[in-house]
Amino acid sequence: MPVADVPTTDYKFPYYIVKEYEQPVSVSGSSQFIDAQNFYNLVKEKEKERSFATYEDITLSWSEESKNFFALISQTSNYLDLKAKANHEYKNHADYIKINSQSFYEISDYLIKNIASLNYEKGLVELSPLNEIKFKIKLNDKVFLIVSKPLELLENDNYKTVTFSMFINKECVLSDYIEIEDLTKAINKFSLIR
Repeated sequence: MPVADVPTTDYKFPYYIVKEYEQPVSVSGSSQFIDAQNFYNLVKEKEKERSFATYEDITLSWSEESKNFFALISQTSNYLDLKAKANHEYKNHADYIKINSQSFYEISDYLIKNIASLNYEKGLVELSPLNEIKFKIKLNDKVFLIVSKPLELLENDNYKTVTFSMFINKECVLSDYIEIEDLTKAINKFSLIR
């Protein structure tokens, strides 16, 4: 691989030295020559782009990264917890579910992935004799969320829609039929849990 030989005292053209032939350096694949001063300025610009940010920027980026990291750990922990509870419920109450096990696990996994993205204190999974899966989520001491999904007539994107009820101080303040992704995004976006 050719090594660039950039003269430091003579501000003429920088060259690659290849087999005793001198070839001018091109910028971005063009055939235009640049002089050593412009090349030096270009190198300095790139160094500035790669230089360390200010202390505040580093602290902020570290803070943001650690926040994202701990959120990911929490989400993974929530996912594994809810998945284990769903598996346990299915083993104990498989007779409640009128669809095959593979479909059940696909649907429950999709719902669990979305619900696990919420910041909550406690979550329960329940299979109902009405052929539905129900998630009871304690978001904090005052806010509870119940998400239920009937497991019948699952065609097209129908598996994404759920019925939910939100309770604040044991009073139902909101109940609707919505896609699970929209529900979890809305709760996270507007911080209804805090």
